[in-house]
Formats: sequence, C-alpha cells, structure tokens
Amino acid sequence: MNSQVETAPSRLKRYLKFCGLSVAITVLLALLGWKPTENLAGESGVVAMLAGCGISLLASLLGALPVAFGSMTAAMATTWTLASTAIRLAVAVLGAVGLLLSGWFLPLPLLLWVALSHLALLAVDTLFALRAARRLTTLEEE
Repeated sequence: MNSQVETAPSRLKRYLKFCGLSVAITVLLALLGWKPTENLAGESGVVAMLAGCGISLLASLLGALPVAFGSMTAAMATTWTLASTAIRLAVAVLGAVGLLLSGWFLPLPLLLWVALSHLALLAVDTLFALRAARRLTTLEEE
C-alpha cells in the first residue's frame, strides 16, 4: 500500500491543524514580546515586530505546502522536505528585505522578530514534516 491512499480531505485537515498551531504560536510570541519591544523601541517597534512575525508566519504556511500536498512517496519525501525548507527560507528572506527596503518599519525590531519567530515556527514545521515522514513509513510497512 502507498501514500496515494491518503485522501485530499485528510491532508487538508492536517494542514489546517498545522496552520492553526502556527497562528497560535505566532500570536503567543507577539503577545510575549509586545511589552519588551514597546519599552525598547516604542510603538513603531511593535509595528515592526508584528510585521516580522507576519513574514515568518507566511513563510511557514507557504513552506508547509509541499509536505502537506506533495506526493509523499519514498522517492519524493526528501525532495518535498527540501522544497519546503527552500520556500520557507526564501519567503522569510525576501519578505524581510522587501519590508526593509520599503522604509515603513524600524529595521532592528523587524529583523529581530523575523529571526525569533522564524526559529519558533521552525519547531512546528519540523514536527509537521517528521509526522508526514512517519505516516509514509507506516503506510509502506502495511
């Protein structure tokens, strides 16, 4: 039996759970960082923090798409995982550079929060990819 048995609705359900967890972690991180950022960089720093967290969240959600919906066969599992990593990093870097060049946000809080939120969401992304690989292993053993 192979992973083609896995239905689109079950994949979508897992992806939406991943999205919910990612959003929850991003909101929690922003709430925890709000006051310290405001004390150090003022209201403009908080706006930059929210933008940085938003970039990382977008990167995480887009980066998970290959793992969530790619054909998770033994031959393709590594490819989809690497594609996921590349998408996630590209979105985070290009988003941060774009916002920096816009001049709308304070650079230091923006970059700091892109990095912090990127690292926090990396744990969720890694867990999501590992579970997908584990499901593949389980399906191949059946």
